[in-house]
Amino acid sequence: MRKPIIIISIVLLSISLGFSQIKYTEIKAGLLKPADAQAGFLGGLQLGRAVDESVGIGLEFGVYHKNFNKEEKVDSSLAAGLPTTTIIRTFEQNTWLFPIFFNIQYLGQITKGLHMKVSAGLGYEFLWANYRDFENRRDKTYFFSGFAWNVGAGVSLPIGRASDLFGEVIYHGGKPSKSEKDINGFPARTEVNMNGLGARIGVRLYNFGF
Repeated sequence: MRKPIIIISIVLLSISLGFSQIKYTEIKAGLLKPADAQAGFLGGLQLGRAVDESVGIGLEFGVYHKNFNKEEKVDSSLAAGLPTTTIIRTFEQNTWLFPIFFNIQYLGQITKGLHMKVSAGLGYEFLWANYRDFENRRDKTYFFSGFAWNVGAGVSLPIGRASDLFGEVIYHGGKPSKSEKDINGFPARTEVNMNGLGARIGVRLYNFGF
């Protein structure tokens, strides 16, 4: 089910791009708070084409990253008359999420210099997570993948002849998973709930991209 959706999205994007000459690139950055992970950096790069004066379509590449460390103070002393503190790291975790979306967006005029921006995306994502438990000498890496989607709404402000500044609130939907061995004879999977709200700002550059 997942692979046909991705293939269809890529085909539709390729066909649509063939009918449009106005290209644009969006570069964006902000924060995302997934249900099963801590709030972390959310970045994105979208390459697209304008279908008309209001609607655009594109391919968006995103990245979410969160690094978490647990540390403890173990000693305080003086060095050359200066107070020093010794700190040990007992736990470290890195989480990376890479979503890829076929995206459609609408720009509607609010005032002469301000536009409403609404977008929706459909695609697939890959999740990589690693932790190191120094105290118990454990180290493990996990890989997950699955269907993903997002919606967003915000405002866009022209800042030049061929560039806009925008801000938006988004909702990211996705539960990447991996198959497990049968449990008591039943097929099983392990999944991570990456559904969550986010916010980001960005710049759109017209006549720049593919």
